[in-house]
Amino acid sequence: MWREVALTQLLTLVELTFLDGILSEDKRTQKQQQRDHLIISNIVARSWHLPLTPSSLNTPSDPLLKTAMECIEFLPKGLNLLSEPVFKRRGLEAKVWAKDIIVKHFTSQSDSLLPQKYLELHMAILNLVLSGSFDNALSALQLYMILLPVAAREELYRLLKFMRSLAADTTIRLDPEESNEMVILRLLTDCIFQHKLLASNVAQKMVQFMMNNADQMFTIPRYVRKKVAIKLYQLKTGKAMLDCEASYCNRVSKEEFERQSKDCTEVSLIDLMNTVLDDTSLSLKEKKHRLKQFQKSYPDLFEQNFQGLL
Repeated sequence: MWREVALTQLLTLVELTFLDGILSEDKRTQKQQQRDHLIISNIVARSWHLPLTPSSLNTPSDPLLKTAMECIEFLPKGLNLLSEPVFKRRGLEAKVWAKDIIVKHFTSQSDSLLPQKYLELHMAILNLVLSGSFDNALSALQLYMILLPVAAREELYRLLKFMRSLAADTTIRLDPEESNEMVILRLLTDCIFQHKLLASNVAQKMVQFMMNNADQMFTIPRYVRKKVAIKLYQLKTGKAMLDCEASYCNRVSKEEFERQSKDCTEVSLIDLMNTVLDDTSLSLKEKKHRLKQFQKSYPDLFEQNFQGLL
């Protein structure tokens, strides 16, 4: 129900070509399901064999170390890592060590934290960010987070908080020429959000916006809570409550739906490739590389629209 309400509200903010699969259950592999169990076990195990003490005694006061600890404890074998002497000593050495552990883990994952099945939604939100519609972009992200599995949402939240703390930390310098923010965005953007045709700096703008708005992004809007409460009341009592709902779709045949989905997807892909070609910040070599990727993935579209550019 939460996801249905969130998706309905999302359609007032962004335009999605087709919704097939968005509300369907994730087809998670056995390894991914085991990963969720590991996450739950780590959190519970953190205080399983410890005496009851104020949490402030075990939690670092330094913002970077605190968010690093929260991020690492979510990893497989995270508790063992946090028991390492280097982390217990705190200080600069612990910060560098924690950063390396977190970056190594997330860059080794085959999938980004934002699922590829929501790719069209990602692009719609990115367009809001790039066009300066920051309030709508934040609202869309709040609704989108409701669609994510709980474990994925929590993992993303912890990672974004760590990235934000590292960007703001003045005691550690990751690169002599770049700011911490730019370095960590370059290292971890693909682990959160990626599209093979997007320039890296464009994808980083999306993750930067998420990082800077992490606290608000994971807050469920009041109007969503209200709509869910109304629906629950109606299910429980069978009585209707006044709640103005709008209809955003017209019913079409399966064949027409598939045709529209195919046409709109192709148009979006062509527009995206044209945006890459028009990007003056990209070198000719980089543009040709992306054209070759496009040709490999969408040979028919390439032949119809970009033949002769390689």
